[in-house]
Amino acid sequence: MRWLEPEELDRLIHELPQRPLGIAPGDQRLRLSLAGVQRKAVLVRDEDGRIGEPLNGMPSTHILKPQPADGGYPDIACNEFFCMRLAERCGLSAAKVELISADGRPCLAVERFDRNTTSSPVLRLHQEDLCQALGLTPDFKYERRERTLPSYGALAELLDDHSLRPGADRLAAAQAALFNFLVANADAHAKNISLLHEPGGVRIAPLYDVVCTGAYTDLSTELALSIGNELGVATSGRPARADRFRPKPSAGNAVTARMHCHGSMRPRRRSPAHALRDR
Repeated sequence: MRWLEPEELDRLIHELPQRPLGIAPGDQRLRLSLAGVQRKAVLVRDEDGRIGEPLNGMPSTHILKPQPADGGYPDIACNEFFCMRLAERCGLSAAKVELISADGRPCLAVERFDRNTTSSPVLRLHQEDLCQALGLTPDFKYERRERTLPSYGALAELLDDHSLRPGADRLAAAQAALFNFLVANADAHAKNISLLHEPGGVRIAPLYDVVCTGAYTDLSTELALSIGNELGVATSGRPARADRFRPKPSAGNAVTARMHCHGSMRPRRRSPAHALRDR
């Protein structure tokens, strides 16, 4: 790992369009563990705020997401910071975020929840996003009327079959869906929902990548995953319908009782044989 001087960090951020994830051309020392190639950098950040470049396969601990230099999506770094901190203040589990400045612009520093930073060295934790867990390619991260996957119902089924605490995780998933709806985040797609693997099962991962997309008039207002069988925000009259996350009757705990609701809709059953395979 190599600690970066402030001017080196500024240069790294400035060159992100040519160096996706902060990787120099031909440099194979970093692991491409993030899906997609967006304008973000994978870095190490210690408790004193120092930022470094992970080398030779060292796990990163933070993702740095700068405000676009071209002025696109104004204040999106601050937008995501606000939404993420709001989720935390509402009592939801959310990735820890902080606003810093680099290259003369605000950057969102996101602490990775798929890392065990209490160990030395830092360890990676196995996670799968909802696309991976359902055996879907990233092209299928948005729900469409002509297909049944991905969906909140499929997420509920996965939690029912594989979670170590299905009632609590279903409740967390329902709360996350409601929160995304209330902050006008229409981009809560299947790559922005993840499961963390633990011995014997999985648990729902903290919220991440929450942005008020409604602040940008050129972005679609169609929901990434339907609520109440509706993809349009205006027609989703019952946001985050609880029956999508209703647990099995056998899950008899206090959280289960809170999750129970009336209604005939039940998540469509699918074979779990390959749903949460280790990739």
